[in-house]
Amino acid sequence: VDRRVMADYRKKYKDLPPLLSRKYIEKMANAPQFGGLSDVKFAAYEGNWKNLPDFDKLEPKLTGDVKNGQINLGLAKDLVKKPFGMVFTGDFEIPKTGEFEFVVASDDGSRLLIDGETEIVNDGIHPTSTKKKKLKMEEGIHSFRLEYFDGGGK
Repeated sequence: VDRRVMADYRKKYKDLPPLLSRKYIEKMANAPQFGGLSDVKFAAYEGNWKNLPDFDKLEPKLTGDVKNGQINLGLAKDLVKKPFGMVFTGDFEIPKTGEFEFVVASDDGSRLLIDGETEIVNDGIHPTSTKKKKLKMEEGIHSFRLEYFDGGGK
C-alpha cells in the first residue's frame, strides 16, 4: 500500500479504537454479551441536507430487508453517488442485564434511537467523527433506529 494512502487512512480513522490491541481484546472478552440484530429493514432517501431531516416526513426511494443484520450503505445502490440518507430499523437482544457502550461513527449526520429514545446524535456536515454513550440495558429484546445522511464529498 502506498504510504500516502496509508497516512490518509490513519488520519481519517484516528478516532476509531484499534481493533486488535491486547487491551481492546481483554475489554471485549469481559464485556456483557450482545445477542445480535434481527428483523432489520432499511429505507434509502434522495436529498441534500446540512442536518438530519425528519425522515418520517420523506418518501423513501428504496426499501428492503437487511440480510443477516449486516447494516450496509451499499443497500442504497445508485443513491450513494449523490447526497442521500438511510434509516435502519430492527431489534437486538440483550441476553443479560448489564452496561453496554454504543458507538456511532459517521461522515456527516447520524442519530441512534433505542426503544424510541434518542441516545446518540452526531449531526451536521463533518468528517468522520465518533460519538459514544454507555447505557444500562435490561435483559430482553430492544428496538433500534439508526439514521444517517451523507452530504456529499468523499
